[in-house]
Amino acid sequence: STLSSSSAASDVYKRQKVDKSKTVTMHIGRSKAAKYVKSGISLSRDDEVSTTHAEIRLVRGKGLFIEDRASTNGTTVDGEELPELEPVPLVDGQTIVFGSSTKVVVDIRTVE
Repeated sequence: STLSSSSAASDVYKRQKVDKSKTVTMHIGRSKAAKYVKSGISLSRDDEVSTTHAEIRLVRGKGLFIEDRASTNGTTVDGEELPELEPVPLVDGQTIVFGSSTKVVVDIRTVE
């Protein structure tokens, strides 16, 4: 399945009502816990996605990062397997795959 990352991230940003000077974290996983439903993406129907699969962080002044949270089936960016528990920078146009079936294309936009 394919997910629109720009609309999902924008919705998370709006729901969190964050201070724009801080880091924004989007949790990605199969869990239906509040942190996935309110401030992330719950992929509860995808058996290839771990309960706590990954995090995407927007760090003011530094950019966008993804971190695989020691998921069972891994996370890839542009076909390269991510190391566990190590933040990796993301850039516009990259393709992220969670497990083996959920694909996200990075679309970076300014949210006002």
